[in-house]
Amino acid sequence: MKSLTGLVVAAAAAASLSGCWLYCDGDDGGGNSNCSGLVWCQTGQPCTQEQDVGDGYCEDVYLDCQADSECPEYSYCNHDAGNLCYGGESCFTNDDCPLNWHCSQAQGGICTPNGTETDCETNGDCATGQYCDTDSGRCQTSNACSTNEDCTPGYLCDDRGTCVPGHTCLTNDDCTDSNFPICDDRGTCVAEADKICSSNSDCDAGSFCGQDNTCQASTTCTTHADCTMPGLGFCDDRGTCVPSPGTACQSTSDCGAGQACIDGFCTDWSDSTGSCQFDEQCFGGQGICVNGSCHAPCTTVDQCGTGQACDGNFCWDEPNTTDPCHFNSDCQAGQVCMDTVCHEAGCTQKSDCADAQDQCLNGVCVPDTTLAPECTLNTDCTGGDQCVEGVCRKSCTVSDPDCVSCGMPVCWRGYCYDVQPECASEGDCNSGEVCRDAQCVTP
Repeated sequence: MKSLTGLVVAAAAAASLSGCWLYCDGDDGGGNSNCSGLVWCQTGQPCTQEQDVGDGYCEDVYLDCQADSECPEYSYCNHDAGNLCYGGESCFTNDDCPLNWHCSQAQGGICTPNGTETDCETNGDCATGQYCDTDSGRCQTSNACSTNEDCTPGYLCDDRGTCVPGHTCLTNDDCTDSNFPICDDRGTCVAEADKICSSNSDCDAGSFCGQDNTCQASTTCTTHADCTMPGLGFCDDRGTCVPSPGTACQSTSDCGAGQACIDGFCTDWSDSTGSCQFDEQCFGGQGICVNGSCHAPCTTVDQCGTGQACDGNFCWDEPNTTDPCHFNSDCQAGQVCMDTVCHEAGCTQKSDCADAQDQCLNGVCVPDTTLAPECTLNTDCTGGDQCVEGVCRKSCTVSDPDCVSCGMPVCWRGYCYDVQPECASEGDCNSGEVCRDAQCVTP
């Protein structure tokens, strides 16, 4: 216990405080003027009998000090106030208290040094709806939540459904805790699995977008062979093992309608070039239509697109049997493997393709099979013919002999045809046949 020597009566200075360190003055006329010790009390509160055998009244005082350790419990050495012991300020929140102090609700809203009382060490020590303030060791009220998005920036939603303090950030580099390495769109460091995504590209390399639309941990890779984790057998263009995008394939014939064999897997493929039925719809009537696709006329392979050969004066897709690719990694940088052939990728228009016979389709340079019919309007035709599905045709009736005179003996649906159409695609024909110029034929 400190001596009362050096006590400075400072009632005026203490007026702003709701409490102070007190001593007894005066005596009871019998010489009993010594208190048994300093005591904490509210201003104006009488000292107890055990503490004051004198007149029973208390006055505000401060003790001289050089360090916090020289002050009574729950006080500190205020050097700015002339090295006097201060303490007991009333408070509502921790912000009302000095550095390294907290607002103790257990003490009735009084500033208390950190470490002098605790009721938690982790958030789990607190009730749902509270988090542990690690500076004070006290549970603080927080907000309920279902996801991180329900919490204010800098806070995370824990497994108790409570917003708890986290770390703010601008980029992933600001997130130094390996458990929370991702800076989300709220500027808060979150776990990799907490980052919301809609596609793999929303996640960093080494993670992929899971079915719950959060980034999930994976492994990095150079080729598909590096991906050995169950269900993650595909090495994407970020060098990350992700779920296989489709069925494994060697060629597009292994895939379903609307798909192409790319990078060894059946991939959705949108063909905006349109489908043909008649030869006249292809390359101004100079090409041929087979299974709904146009084939360009040729005399040399240079007149054909990537991965094609000139056979029978027309361009045909030809698998690469000399040095086939199976995956994108088998090709040069900037290329993709499609039907065993490496194709340029990353194009946005036809002029981006090095091969003049290619078109840009879905970002890949592939042989140009765009429909180029002999007509689009009736005015493109002569002799009174009409433009029907890209072909100039003479109108007729069932008994109209003009069909014979123009070399098209069949009058079908009011127009002259050389033969009556029997197919539009390979599916309309028997097994082993193809649909060429609307007729099922054996190739």
